[in-house]
Amino acid sequence: ACLRGLPVRIINLKRRLDRKSTMRSLLRDIGFSDVKYIEAIDAEEIVKSGGRSMKVGKGMWSITYDVGGVRKTFKLKGNKLASTGSCEVFAQHACARSHRHMLVLAAKASGPILLCEDDWKIGPGIGSAVEVRKELTRVIRCLNKYYPRWCCLHLGSDPLWSNTHNNGVSKVAGISHASYVMQAHAVLWNLRVKDSRKLIQEVCDSIDRGFLADNAYASVMRKNPEKFFRCNPDLIIQDSRFASNLQL
Repeated sequence: ACLRGLPVRIINLKRRLDRKSTMRSLLRDIGFSDVKYIEAIDAEEIVKSGGRSMKVGKGMWSITYDVGGVRKTFKLKGNKLASTGSCEVFAQHACARSHRHMLVLAAKASGPILLCEDDWKIGPGIGSAVEVRKELTRVIRCLNKYYPRWCCLHLGSDPLWSNTHNNGVSKVAGISHASYVMQAHAVLWNLRVKDSRKLIQEVCDSIDRGFLADNAYASVMRKNPEKFFRCNPDLIIQDSRFASNLQL
């Protein structure tokens, strides 16, 4: 596994050049060279252009705005941050749709591809970009050896626990199964495996039903736990210096 040739795609708001600069430096230090930025949907522009939101049920919102000159309506199952009906509704929607756009583009890849938000940093205890490179290279090799049909690896995640989903240990040190985790800010998809495209479509379908990106991933992995894995400990975590959800 050579990280230098591994495609990395990052959603980034056009106006957030600061985040782009931070990520460019970090990714270079880790050893990635095939890095491209995907312009995120901007909630601020949705609001400015006359976007409207309406609560239509418990936790459910209807969001309407112009897309390419056509008025369209979308669903959003907002989390607690959207409960007041503030601009956060549009920010959560824009974040989810940005992830969806990135997933559609990623599905065209022919091998592993890393999909990221622009707000992460090296995880605690990892130490350096060099250690991230070494560990991620090892993890990919081990997944290919012991789980050749693996589809998705979360580089950092927030595991949830239930009676039926325990995110159990795997055959490889530093990797756990991911049957129920949140956080989709750095996800490695293995497009060499045919099932990956099917699962990507399922995540996109969940977003179309109004799910946030984290929830969309979680809903799909709960039905396909043998296809999803997580780094444990986290190789990367969200950077608390930046607001989440591609906020306004």
